[in-house]
Order: sequence, then C-alpha cells, then structure tokens
Amino acid sequence: MAAAEEKLLLVNEPEQVVTGGSWRDKVQLVISPFHEMLCSLHVLCRPEHHTARQAWAERLKQQAPLLWQRAWDIGAVTEEWIGIINLPGGCSEPMSVQKGIRRLKTLPDAELLELTFNYRYSLEQVLRWMAGEDRGLADSSLSERQRMLLMKPSCYREELLAILQEYADYFKQEWRLVLPRMQAEAERFRMACERNDLKALNSLHPRLSVTGGEITAYKAETYRFAAGNLRKVLIFPSAFIAPHLLIGCGKDMVSLPLAVENAPADDTDASLAEELSPPVDLLVLLKGLADGTRLKIVKLLWWEPRCTRQLAELFGISEAAVSKHLKIMQQSGLVYSERRGNYQFYSLKRSEIDRLSLNLLQFLEQPVAEDKRKAAL
Repeated sequence: MAAAEEKLLLVNEPEQVVTGGSWRDKVQLVISPFHEMLCSLHVLCRPEHHTARQAWAERLKQQAPLLWQRAWDIGAVTEEWIGIINLPGGCSEPMSVQKGIRRLKTLPDAELLELTFNYRYSLEQVLRWMAGEDRGLADSSLSERQRMLLMKPSCYREELLAILQEYADYFKQEWRLVLPRMQAEAERFRMACERNDLKALNSLHPRLSVTGGEITAYKAETYRFAAGNLRKVLIFPSAFIAPHLLIGCGKDMVSLPLAVENAPADDTDASLAEELSPPVDLLVLLKGLADGTRLKIVKLLWWEPRCTRQLAELFGISEAAVSKHLKIMQQSGLVYSERRGNYQFYSLKRSEIDRLSLNLLQFLEQPVAEDKRKAAL
C-alpha cells in the first residue's frame, strides 16, 4: 500500500501551488492518506456527531469489533485522535500511511506524549513529570489511563502503532473510494481560487472569515492568523472531517479543511430526513440540560464539586430526586463523579458546556441538498 500511496502523492508536488494573488501564492492543496486515515479514526470515536458517516462507522464496528474497541480506547486518551492528527510535519505535507507510522515510531517519548495530550501541556512539563519532578501534571485533569501513559510510554507507542498498522488494511478500501472525490473537489477549489481567492477561502467553512490581511477561525476560542506571518495556507480535502473546522498550525503556515461530499445528494424524502437529523450526542446533551433543576445543578457545579446530600439540602428535595437528575446528566456526559470518604462528589465537565454552542452551530450550519444546489448555481 505504501508504494501506491507514494505514487498518489505526486499530485501534490510544488507545481500544484495556486499562484497569482495575495492569498493565491500561499495556497496549496494537499491530499494526504495518513491525515485522512486519522480523520476517519476520529469519526469512529464519535460517529453520532458525523451523521453522514454513521452508517460507515457502524459497518466497521460490526466487521471488526475488537479493532474498533482498540481504536476507541486510543481515542479516549488522544482527544478522539485529534492529538495524533497534529503530528509535527503532518499538517505541512502530504504523507502516506506508512510514512506517518514511521514518523510516530521514531518520535521521542516526551514528544509523543505531548502530541497525545494535544499540546495541553508543554514539552518541558512532560519531561519534568517523566523525570519525577512535577507530580502536579498527573494530579491535573488527566484520566487514569493518561497517567499510565506517562509511566509506560513505550507500551503505549507499541499499542498505537499496532492499531494503526491493522486499521490501515481496513482503510485501504475506503481510501480508494474517497480519493477520486477528493481530487475532484481539490480541482474545483483550485479553479474557484483562481477566479476569486477570498471568496473561495471564505467558502471553506461558515465559521471561517478571510480578509485581505487575516484569517479568523471562530471555534471554542477565536484564532487569528495574519497574512504577513503566513508563508503557506494548506488546504486538506477530507471526506471525514465535516462538520469540524479542523485547523493545523506551524511556524509560518496554517492548514484548513475542505469538506468533500461522501456521495451525490438525491432528492428523496428519506435522504432529506437523514440530512435534517441532529447528531445523537447533541440530542443527549440537550436532554441533560432540558430541566430547571438540572440547570441549577449545572450552575452550582460550575464553581465546585458537590455531593448528593449538599444538592438535596440546597434545593429542598430528596436525595433520590437529585440522584435521578444526576444520572441523566451522567448519561449526557455533563458530569462525572469521584468518591471522597463516604460521599460521591459530582463535578461538571466544563468542556462539554464550552462545546455546546459550537456543536449546535455545526448542526445548523450544514446545508441540506436544496441549499447545496442553490450554492452551486
């Protein structure tokens, strides 16, 4: 597979850089098998959020349940594979699957862990912890599994590489299916960029704004990239990453996604109903919040963890009633618990609250078939 992939990557030689204007001479289209494979692994961890890919993810889960579970386990410690997608160099060049695996194999332990935690901690922090000098990192928001990685990075690397190598055989068939669509969409974008580079770049995502001097990405945080500081703007076509606005950053470059349709849209009522269906994880999260008492609990837990007895006394209701609300909130992924002495204390997953508006926007922003046809006219 590696040889075939290397041949495919010839479409991304330097002559493919779009030339002509202030943004055009910076824009480069990159079709990368390794990047796309990692995006597909992210989808496997959260298929309910990628409605166009749910059926595909379910098929793989049924065909290879053990591989799916192992991939999901790695996703649980790598922010659903987003950390690995940010492999140094991976967002700046087309990369075959085997080349990506080789790069991960030779990455120093501390850099691999820094990547795994998606750069939440600096390389210096990771090195201090590995040397036994900074216990605070392990006592932070890391899960028990992530703490184990700090203790046994070589075992984690071995597991990671084994999963990637095995999964590559399954991904090979999907790559053959999506590659022609990715190449066609890349060519369409190249031609659009030649006509009007600003209009083309602004069409990449609803939460991306590009002016003559700046790229602004509106995510959970707002990211700004000045044109004068960028040597390259890399555009990665992907049939998996939608609806996310996935951004990669380098010293003088930024990478942006180009969503590729999974299949031609048809006009049947069934397909329209499927397009309008909200992600299951969004529905579950909204259900967890759709109650006055549960919203009060969220407000209290925003400031500090509390136990069932404390919440019952504050609200003047039974502990059983509080437990019922907390169970729904746990099922929604809003809270987690830990035992302190004789009591179970509940904490709020702030990250879920932070992402709520973003997840809702991602659902609303996805155009349905009729909107897509109008946009193409």
